[in-house]
Amino acid sequence: MMLNQTTRTQVDQVRFEFFKRWPTPEKAARADQHQMSEVIKTLGLMNRRSASIIKMSQQYSSGEWVRAIDLFGIGQYGHDSFDIFINGNLKIKPQDKELKKYMARMAK
Repeated sequence: MMLNQTTRTQVDQVRFEFFKRWPTPEKAARADQHQMSEVIKTLGLMNRRSASIIKMSQQYSSGEWVRAIDLFGIGQYGHDSFDIFINGNLKIKPQDKELKKYMARMAK
């Protein structure tokens, strides 16, 4: 969600502080939206992003989902990333260029 409409360089500037404050989905689910917005404000769309992260974290923590794409705000990139890095599925064919590069390296 942090990478939506922004660059990895921008995300890298806030990622450490974000995960220092909210290291688990359960903590992010209980986060104060204003505080989260302040941490990620340089990414733009801070209020929408923080609300989406909190809502997705609540849903994730509830366990009431089957696939990553079923979670609020998670699109194909997030779904493919979860499938590759969490589930270890190296047979999928992602559309994202960085995921494609990763899969090509793994195939060697």
